[in-house]
Amino acid sequence: MKIANIKNRTTYLESIIKMWRKNRATLGFFPEGAFADYAHRHQILIAENIKRELIGYLLYRISKQSIQIVHLCIDTEQRKNGIARALVDQLKATTKTGYRGIGLHCRKDYEASNLWRKLNFVPRHGKLGRGSDNAYLTYWWFDHGHPDLFTAAKDELLQSKIRVVTDANIFFDLQNEASPAYAESASLKADWIQEDVVLCITDEIFNEVNRSSDLHKIERNRRFAVGFQHLQTQEETFENYRTQLRPLFPKELTVSDESDLNQLSYAIAAEAQFFVTRDEKLLSLADDIYDKYEINIIRPSDLVVRLDELEREAEYRPKRLCGSLLQACLVNSASDDKLVEPFQGFSLNETKKDFIGQIRTCLAYPNKYEVRVIKDTLQQAIALVVFSRENEHQLDILIFRIVKNNLSKTVARFLITEAVQTSVKERRVFTRFTDKYLIPEIRAGLSENYFTEVNGAWVKVNLSLVDTAEKIEKRLLELAEKFPSQSDNLRKISSSLHQDLTSSDIKSLWDIEKALWPVKMSDLNIPSYIVPIQPGWAMHFFDVEIASQTLFGANPELAMKAENVYYKSKNPGLSSPARILWYVSDDDRHQGSKHVRACSQIDEVTVGVPKHLFQRFRRLGVYQWEDVLEKANGDHGKEIMAFRFSNTESFKTPLPWDKLQNILIESTGKGNQIQNPIRISSECFFKIYNYGHGLEVDGAK
Repeated sequence: MKIANIKNRTTYLESIIKMWRKNRATLGFFPEGAFADYAHRHQILIAENIKRELIGYLLYRISKQSIQIVHLCIDTEQRKNGIARALVDQLKATTKTGYRGIGLHCRKDYEASNLWRKLNFVPRHGKLGRGSDNAYLTYWWFDHGHPDLFTAAKDELLQSKIRVVTDANIFFDLQNEASPAYAESASLKADWIQEDVVLCITDEIFNEVNRSSDLHKIERNRRFAVGFQHLQTQEETFENYRTQLRPLFPKELTVSDESDLNQLSYAIAAEAQFFVTRDEKLLSLADDIYDKYEINIIRPSDLVVRLDELEREAEYRPKRLCGSLLQACLVNSASDDKLVEPFQGFSLNETKKDFIGQIRTCLAYPNKYEVRVIKDTLQQAIALVVFSRENEHQLDILIFRIVKNNLSKTVARFLITEAVQTSVKERRVFTRFTDKYLIPEIRAGLSENYFTEVNGAWVKVNLSLVDTAEKIEKRLLELAEKFPSQSDNLRKISSSLHQDLTSSDIKSLWDIEKALWPVKMSDLNIPSYIVPIQPGWAMHFFDVEIASQTLFGANPELAMKAENVYYKSKNPGLSSPARILWYVSDDDRHQGSKHVRACSQIDEVTVGVPKHLFQRFRRLGVYQWEDVLEKANGDHGKEIMAFRFSNTESFKTPLPWDKLQNILIESTGKGNQIQNPIRISSECFFKIYNYGHGLEVDGAK
């Protein structure tokens, strides 16, 4: 086969006209005299066989700076032998210099539409034909890639931002809010992402759009495509990568396989950094593709997390939990499948699809959701927590899962407490667990922490407030007016508080203070103490900073407990209920000692011989039997004291020794070495407590 320009070889004209007549039903009307004019202008290419017989021709015209194909006709017996490609390739080669590209109109219902796609033409727009049947004509375009007026600006934009190519499934997701995958894909449109990312499409998107039989949908999708940066590449580069990638795809390509192959080849040719898709087959190729071509094939939620990691690098580093060797870290969705087995609510009929879908949606919006996984010392995931911050007045825990083991109850109760502390720190009024798949251990932990079920969710009111009981009651009624959905619960608590105030029931008021923790009733008549504790014990109970200074950290089972027990030599002055301030004793080996570093609530004080106390509180204490016996100076019959405490708050601003002495002197007229528990006034307690939460007070300057 030979491809040539007819030039003035008019001997071929008769054969060309004869071939046109035979195919005029699809080629359309054309004046026979015009063939000679096109031949004279050298605008007819022919294909001839070894016998120099005509087997195909291509007739084109020049329109301004582009080439327009008028006819491409192949002898019926010679079709599918590569003749059409050879003619078009010759046209591409001879018009590459000086012309923007090559275009043509073709009826959408003609089989030839598939040919233009295979020849790397792109269906850019369409219109209804003038014929009696008003057939839809697709305009196919092949771009030679020459710079134009906007090229420099476009190149500058693409160089200054991360180029992210969207696969067809993402492109269509972004137009369909009803799609289950919309939430994840739509995260790519977040304002904060646009500062660093430019969303791009390749030529293959237009082929995907053109496959639809709905003409209105085609036009809508083409208009939507205008909002993306269109990455164009040289055909040779695209074909080179396509050849390299072809072995990674099935031997027999489906339409979908071919589109995937083309999309990825275009993206690599355009030097995009990311290719976002939900296609599992493409995602399975991610590692191999990255190793060879340094392009990341990634889900939308993965991309968002990757970008968020760059924004919040420090937060993605694993952190010790409670100073123990347990780690808490933000989840990277690349590993979300690994979360399915331990955390899917299978026993409660939660499907894998629903679970993974919810995780991916949350990961896609890190400005709204925080997905954290807790890992043990072997790096095994033992808990999964997802926070939502969409409502400024409450912290919603959308997903709360723990692995069942000997630590599950402890982990559940600690994480519940931590959620409340987070909510308080962010000055939110409510902490709300909305997960529908809570296991019994978690539900029990919520009940113990004064959560109540309200409209299918577990809710706790958390007031970061120090005031009189009467003013706290008033505050609850104000909140009931402001938050109708929580009104019944708030009014119920307010009513109980009012009744207890009327009856001066100290125990009931104490229970309400615990229920509203970390609220503090300044006029609640209960004792307050400062209790000394050695740094070695403090790190296991509450002191993350001290625990983090040690190689092995705190005992996780103890550091995560919502309640603990502390042993002291017998002290007749200590009673319950009470509030205590923890003073960490002087120790040169630990930074942060010689400070008041936390406060707790004493729930029970018990006096007895070491053996009985150890048996009773063994499940709570950091102490081994030898430690308990040591408190009695080795005397099995000597009585010592144990007190059970809970609701521990570490201070944001620990109070140093000198400022503590100033407050004590102002309150009592003298300082104290704090070698044993000492009772202090409520006024003194609240001065220290307020200082610990960052509020400077008189006497502590």
